[in-house]
Amino acid sequence: MAATIHNEYLTIAEAATLLKVNSSTIRRWIKDGRLAADHIGERTIRIQRSLLPLGTAPKTEHDVIRHDDGKPDIAATMDPETRTRLRDAIARSRKRRTAERRRNGGHENALPSWVLINEARDERSRRSVG
Repeated sequence: MAATIHNEYLTIAEAATLLKVNSSTIRRWIKDGRLAADHIGERTIRIQRSLLPLGTAPKTEHDVIRHDDGKPDIAATMDPETRTRLRDAIARSRKRRTAERRRNGGHENALPSWVLINEARDERSRRSVG
């Protein structure tokens, strides 16, 4: 008896190909509980085709939302949690850059990188010694 689309089971690689994502993404979705999967034995995992989130495939060039300058609006394709984490990371980066500029007299990267690396190594050594 041939399997229908509602009860057909796929491997992780087949599901990844169908959704146009990497197999590690499928594994992460399973681990996070975002995708239901059946564990058959110790290592074998099968995913029911009818349970695949077919609307999560990557956007094509025609689906990309663009700003007036033609650059893609990356945030428009993100879920709210990812967007919040990205904003927080950007805020932390800006805060570090501002502190760096203050420390370097208003210039970004006023010192060569090897000097900064040596200073960081010396600071770690001082902390570990005493």
